Amino acid sequence: MLYYTSKNQNGEIEATYSGRFAFIHFKQQQDYEAIHSLRKGNDLKNLWMKGHEPDVNSAIRILAHEYTHKNIFSLSKTGLVLNGYRFWVRIRFLVSKSTRCLADYYRMRAIYFMETRSYHEKLASAIDAEFDSSNASIEKVFKKAVKHHYQDTIHLGEERIRDKWKAMGFLPGIVKEKLCYFFGRWLQENFAIKLSYRDKCGKWVHGSFADQGITNDIHTIRSKENWFARVEKTVLSNFFVRPLVWLENFDNRFEWYWIGQRAQFQVLQEKYDMDYQYFWENILCPNAFFIMEWAGIPMRYRHTLMEFSEDTLLLDRDAFMSKWEHQLDQWKRDHDVLNYINFFYQHGN
Repeated sequence: MLYYTSKNQNGEIEATYSGRFAFIHFKQQQDYEAIHSLRKGNDLKNLWMKGHEPDVNSAIRILAHEYTHKNIFSLSKTGLVLNGYRFWVRIRFLVSKSTRCLADYYRMRAIYFMETRSYHEKLASAIDAEFDSSNASIEKVFKKAVKHHYQDTIHLGEERIRDKWKAMGFLPGIVKEKLCYFFGRWLQENFAIKLSYRDKCGKWVHGSFADQGITNDIHTIRSKENWFARVEKTVLSNFFVRPLVWLENFDNRFEWYWIGQRAQFQVLQEKYDMDYQYFWENILCPNAFFIMEWAGIPMRYRHTLMEFSEDTLLLDRDAFMSKWEHQLDQWKRDHDVLNYINFFYQHGN
């Protein structure tokens, strides 16, 4: 449950960025409509520039902040390698049921976010503050801030991540790293917003919109697309996406959640001396609450899901299954709770 976040004045999380997707829960449908009305040609860069203007809708400012995180993330080679590695892990996990590489990925992810969260949040906030008090364009403000911070902040962070990965035996070989970097950069450039809101009838709506990118609208063929883009989408859809979807089921999603959350917490304990109380107060609770809000989890389930999330970390597998097996079997048919577990699986968090 480690992310880059946007928080309101009360310290509540309003949005997160995972390195691949940004997740935003709009309090009102009109907030979503304000963003949707500004989209031009499926390009979020326009919203990034618009979101720093005075007196702009708060939802647009939140989105602009997350897009700043996206641009900061693009400067990190280890982050892009991790993005590509996640996709390889997903394929291996579904095809061969390998759980070791899944645990390794989440350990690498925990190290990466612990080493980058601080400078990410400071740099994103500095860019926001500079833009608010400057007449320069957002691109110039961003480049200036990055130039000022890169050498002694981002670069040193990259070195620490590599050292920790190497010490734990996770540093990939040269060829594998290059492939992961290439694919991870492609995925990261195809930035997408995963959104949720209640419509005017009270119905929970989930959706997404994205930058131009094959991976974001793989099932959508546009009239103005050239033949290469059409072929690329057809190949990816029929030879990669559909076969993997056929292998997915509730048990796979739960296993991904279980292994991932435990592996991350193990690293936080062993490498960062983080005790459970601190983790519960500063990471688990605020992020779990945001995910429940984003997923539209009814209030009647929230206490149970918090207990479920805690037991994931505190109980061994036998004790956990003894307590939760019957409940898990019921949840397989409950779309409300499925949204919570699927959040971790679908988006690799």
